[in-house]
Amino acid sequence: MKYGIDHKVLMDSANLQITQINLPHCKVASSVLNHRLHKMQTDLALVQEPWIYKKGIKGLNIRRGHTFCDTNSEKPRSCIVTGPRVQARMLGHLTSRDVTAIQIDMFLMEKREVVLGSVYLPYDSTDLPPSKEMVSLIR
Repeated sequence: MKYGIDHKVLMDSANLQITQINLPHCKVASSVLNHRLHKMQTDLALVQEPWIYKKGIKGLNIRRGHTFCDTNSEKPRSCIVTGPRVQARMLGHLTSRDVTAIQIDMFLMEKREVVLGSVYLPYDSTDLPPSKEMVSLIR
């Protein structure tokens, strides 16, 4: 052990595999992402426009993983899917229909808290990007 941190944890955090994808509410695209998460050992997926069916995000079934989204929205437009290696906490005060924010702990010589966000920017918005919600996430 170096610096009181297990070396395996150091390597795992340094090699975090992240995917970002817009699924345009598509069942087939969700299936492709789900396959990638399972077979290619992706740790995190930042998703916009997930497939929604009966008021829930469908098609992203990660064994021992978790799907984070705004549970107050019937049709969230963003979510984050974590695999079993990632321990994450949702940041509810930064999460909305269009923004999902989580916090993870990474070990790179020392413990660091990292905030990750999946942001949907509506194409038909009258406001130019970045959205106010995205600016809040960045700050």
